[in-house]
Amino acid sequence: MNRDKRNSLWLAIQYSVTIIFSLITLKLNLSNYGKELFGSWILISSLWGFGRALDFGLGTSLVKFVAEFNHKDSTKLKELLSTCLILMVLLGVVVLIAIFGIGQLIYFSTGEIFNQDNITEINAVFLILGVSFYINYIAIVIKSVFEGMSDFVNPSKINIVNSFLILLSVVICFIFNLSLTTLAYLYLASSLLVIILYFILFRIKHSSLKISLKHFEFPLVKKVFSFSLAIQGAAVFGSLIDPLIKFLIGNFSSVGAVSVYEIARRFVTAITGLFSTTFSTILPKASILSGKDEFKTFLYDECAKLSKIGITYSGTVFGIGAFIIPVLIQQIFKYDEAVLIFFILALPESINNYGYSIYNFLIGIEKAYFLVMMQILNVAVIGVSVFTGLHIFGNILGLLGYGLTVVVANFLMIIFVRQVSDISIRKYLKISKVYKLLFLLMCLMATILLLFFGKMNFYMVIFGLGSLSLVVFLNDLRNYFKLILQMIGFNRDV
Repeated sequence: MNRDKRNSLWLAIQYSVTIIFSLITLKLNLSNYGKELFGSWILISSLWGFGRALDFGLGTSLVKFVAEFNHKDSTKLKELLSTCLILMVLLGVVVLIAIFGIGQLIYFSTGEIFNQDNITEINAVFLILGVSFYINYIAIVIKSVFEGMSDFVNPSKINIVNSFLILLSVVICFIFNLSLTTLAYLYLASSLLVIILYFILFRIKHSSLKISLKHFEFPLVKKVFSFSLAIQGAAVFGSLIDPLIKFLIGNFSSVGAVSVYEIARRFVTAITGLFSTTFSTILPKASILSGKDEFKTFLYDECAKLSKIGITYSGTVFGIGAFIIPVLIQQIFKYDEAVLIFFILALPESINNYGYSIYNFLIGIEKAYFLVMMQILNVAVIGVSVFTGLHIFGNILGLLGYGLTVVVANFLMIIFVRQVSDISIRKYLKISKVYKLLFLLMCLMATILLLFFGKMNFYMVIFGLGSLSLVVFLNDLRNYFKLILQMIGFNRDV
């Protein structure tokens, strides 16, 4: 099995295991602590989750520059690693203090959000999870070094270990009815073990890379930050989309409608997350490119191929998957509107799966500033369209503006890529078989309208979508399934 296939396989395994374990832990924690107490855990841990995103783009930047330096001048790697590690240690302290202060101001100063009987314990848990956050924040550096060297297998294995340790912690607390504070300490112990594993593995695999204060180089700070801040900008504006939609739904519809939206969003993000995680190997490969000739070859040979896989994946999960996923949503949660929102969100996510490789190509060649502008456009247009749909027309179809915006953003990305690489857009679209994406989008749109206006029976609509998708994508799906069997060691003729 070649390196790329092995990396993708382990990334897919890691993501799948993490999703399964997280669903189990969610169920056990709710059963053990109840909705109110564990809801408090969710609120305070979400703050630390936001803090983890505030890495100032250093994680992604390190992947890019490690790949670049390793390809061109590996002697500078120890300076790069030492500089970034020191930066993350210092920035982590700043983010830790800031998030802890925000938490105290928002959640603990008023005394109105949390049950006063549990306020002392929740505050202690908040602090313990903050220490765990800081450890995980620093671990980003070592993880990014592995990924920059196109080694996604070892980080995936460590992430699986971490997911297992968290599951084990939850099971222990559930069996012995232990406190929320104990659970937080077990999470902290898991974080400590994970960062120790990272450093041990790093010393074994890359013993020549010495981390030291004397290797700190200020010029590298400027070089890394000039790139990483653009990455952070794209990430921040991209992360605003979901809370903006929830804010608008909550204000112009109802808080209950936010829960319905969240059900659909959870399913869609779990599905698309598997694709982006599996093929995150494309970033370090794009980071070592230089010149239009290399750009063009990479776009045709790598990006177009991954765009084609993205179409097949979307056709499989959102098209053929219509036989299963919408039924599960309806039967488990009993909200027809959640199914409608699922299909509405499937539109932009299908397009994003297609443009995922181009997005990472632009990051790799240091064109992240363009992505910042695209994300600003996304936030602005999505805000206007959802507001219009909810406030003026009084329905959720305003979310369709999300899909329209993503279409425009991806088209602009391809136009921009043509300028930096001189590729033929027509050739790229032909190689990636974009016509199948257009077919899927038309089918999804027809499904949305039929469900919204109630012109046909629910099961007839999803059966029609699934059947048409099966006809169009079955052959591609069969070929990729054979490829997966080969990746995991089955005979070529299976």
